[in-house]
Amino acid sequence: MREYITQAELSAVSGATTRDIENWMVRLPLRTKFKRTVQGRARDFTRDNAVEIAMVAALVRSGFTPAAAAERVSVLLKMWERGEAVGWTLFVNDDVLVLDDPPTAGQRLDLWLRTDWWLFSCLNA
Repeated sequence: MREYITQAELSAVSGATTRDIENWMVRLPLRTKFKRTVQGRARDFTRDNAVEIAMVAALVRSGFTPAAAAERVSVLLKMWERGEAVGWTLFVNDDVLVLDDPPTAGQRLDLWLRTDWWLFSCLNA
């Protein structure tokens, strides 16, 4: 099993463009550490880098700004490090909810009605 993937592979698995990945690495407070590279040499990404970038990309596609997505992913990664996040993770505005099962349509409607924002996203952890 390979230890690193290339930026092209990261782009393919995350759905983020190469430009987005580069911008996010420079501008966002990403939690995982990125391997250093030198000019003219392709950057390698770890599995942790790929998971973080893919989750940010998924939240951005669902309507979150990149900064808001990175903040929520950071919370989730901290929970995983402490062994707290299992099952489904629901991001609602500034809240992160952990569920054993995916939210039902009724739960999603209830969340939508109780929030000032319609924006929420769910990831299977």
